[in-house]
Amino acid sequence: MLTIKTEDEGVLGLKIAMVGLVSLGQLLLAAGAGRAEPVTDIPAQLEDVESANGLDAELVDSSPVLQRWLEETPNLLDEIRNTPAVPFRLRGGLASNREWTAGAEDIPLYDRLTLSGDYRAAFDEQSDIEFGASLRYYLLRRGSYFNIAPQLGFRHLDLADNLTEGVLVGLVGTIALAPGTADLVVTYGLLDPLASDEATLGSVTTAYHLSPELRIAGQVNWRNTINQNDIAVGVLLELAL
Repeated sequence: MLTIKTEDEGVLGLKIAMVGLVSLGQLLLAAGAGRAEPVTDIPAQLEDVESANGLDAELVDSSPVLQRWLEETPNLLDEIRNTPAVPFRLRGGLASNREWTAGAEDIPLYDRLTLSGDYRAAFDEQSDIEFGASLRYYLLRRGSYFNIAPQLGFRHLDLADNLTEGVLVGLVGTIALAPGTADLVVTYGLLDPLASDEATLGSVTTAYHLSPELRIAGQVNWRNTINQNDIAVGVLLELAL
């Protein structure tokens, strides 16, 4: 077990606690003022604590948090606002209409802009194929517990000898039911909206983190075309990155 080599460990603990309280107070003041201003004097304070009280070098080396604060003060408020409440995720799964699916959701491109794409195919009918990709731009910061994004992309839909493909326009809504633990994503789109064979596509997906990286999700998706209405329930495994 690592120890702090000081003459009075109680005094050292009190000083570190005071540094933490000061930094927390400054962060709350910055948030109340409506701006994410970094607290600039915390590393110096930590260095003072280290030099004045002889923090064990092994303790500093074994603590990424201490190293981070000693090297550069993080802008915690900015990180909270911009760390995605619903992460970039790779997924694969099965659905009740005898389809398998694989894809990626919300690959970060720039700021609030993401890219999503997927491929679906039936096990027993080669004609049942769906694939596409779309860009999403989230209207609120990615760290918001609720968010909405218009999406624009391309979609290919081949069902029961009826082929529809073209531009996909729609909306995506996300809700972080429990940040870092569970979330809900709703999508709705119009495929080739200016054509006579317009199709509507949608899904509702709720996911739960089994670990920080591994998620399990349940999904209901529907496809409405001129010749066919299709509703399926599926189970997905997701890898959050």
